[in-house]
Amino acid sequence: MRKIIICNVAMRESVKPLVYKSDDQALCVSNQPVTYPILSCLRGLLDPTDSVKVVLLCKCDPNGNYLRNIEQFKKEFTKQCGNIVTPSEIKVLNTEFDEDKSATERMLSEIVAECEEGAEIISDTTYGTKTLPVVLLAALSFAVKHLECTVQHVFYGQVYFQAGVPTNPKLCDLSYLIYLNSLLYTLRCESPDKARQTLEMLLKF
Repeated sequence: MRKIIICNVAMRESVKPLVYKSDDQALCVSNQPVTYPILSCLRGLLDPTDSVKVVLLCKCDPNGNYLRNIEQFKKEFTKQCGNIVTPSEIKVLNTEFDEDKSATERMLSEIVAECEEGAEIISDTTYGTKTLPVVLLAALSFAVKHLECTVQHVFYGQVYFQAGVPTNPKLCDLSYLIYLNSLLYTLRCESPDKARQTLEMLLKF
């Protein structure tokens, strides 16, 4: 199967590798520390028969930290998954550090261009600026609705900082938001009250 891995690249100079836990029993989570949360379980989501493309989303910070963090991702990917698959290609999508409407629109367009028809997508939105997760979710929603893609996971590495130290790292999956939003946009309700009631019913499932 064609699988596309999309990951936001960190901008910080140093990101501490962590061992992530997950409430999802279906995920096979590694006990090895990783910088990018997606790499804690990606091995169990890939098959030797898969054709894999990696897309890295980068905000070009002035100190060039993103360049070192790209190499860190490649190194960790090889360590965690290298004996299963080798990416057929690694695409780096850069955008300026100073955000404006045109840069955001360009990033959205470029992400969609990398979402091949019928592909399965696994992504990680842990790092980057606050706009990147919004842009990524919009692109994935488009891919699901118009390109017949399947979004398997949208991971987020949750941590609790104590005295500046990240603790209790947990792997969360936000992919349900894409399918929930798609469902909400198709709802046709006769009144605001009916719409609210329908939403509450949907959230109980």
